[in-house]
Amino acid sequence: MHFVQFNKTTGRCTGEEPRNPATDKRRQITRRGKSKDDARKKVEKVIVELKKHIPFYERDVR
Repeated sequence: MHFVQFNKTTGRCTGEEPRNPATDKRRQITRRGKSKDDARKKVEKVIVELKKHIPFYERDVR
């Protein structure tokens, strides 16, 4: 994950979601937060939700 501090109170964290099994492309997820830890938690929460839906995409791949 990568973190960028905008000012003393706001930052942006960027992480990678799982690869799309059909196209093998990767996507980045960016979330803002009041602190580094807050932004990181938001990104991790989105990644966990996306990982729950991976089997849906894998059944269409042959």
